[in-house]
Amino acid sequence: MGTLLDVIKDAIEEEVRSGEWNGVKIDSGEGALIDVQITESEFDREDSDPDNDRYVVKAKGDGTIFSIEDDEEQQESADVLITATVEVSVGPKKNGVREIEIVIESLNVELDS
Repeated sequence: MGTLLDVIKDAIEEEVRSGEWNGVKIDSGEGALIDVQITESEFDREDSDPDNDRYVVKAKGDGTIFSIEDDEEQQESADVLITATVEVSVGPKKNGVREIEIVIESLNVELDS
């Protein structure tokens, strides 16, 4: 069983792959972050408000960025920085297990220079 941060990390990676939050500024303009692998040792809670079920997390990882330049599709790997605000709802216990719902409220992606 993982920690709450593990669950949040997995939710952020899944959200990026879904295409919901994918804008990232690159040298040639803007691209889309289409995949990310967050580095376990570079993922931590920056701020938390557990009374309101909100957490701000910062992460570094390896991302795949898709862009179109000169009418050509391009994909490149890049180190990225992610700042996410998440809402965590913990449901009642069912058969000894509590359901956890993670909602990504905001996701900011920057290239790690």
